[in-house]
Amino acid sequence: MPYLSKNYRVQRKSRLQSLREAGMFLGFSVLSIMLTLFLLGWAAYALTGY
Repeated sequence: MPYLSKNYRVQRKSRLQSLREAGMFLGFSVLSIMLTLFLLGWAAYALTGY
């Protein structure tokens, strides 16, 4: 683990890049959650609609 921390200190990312990565991760997770909820709702509507 000390090698990892030393390596991270050498290759520390800029604040903007880390913020952009966090934003991309949050957006991707929100999109996947919305897609899952939409598919579940559509399946429930299709099963109960008939």
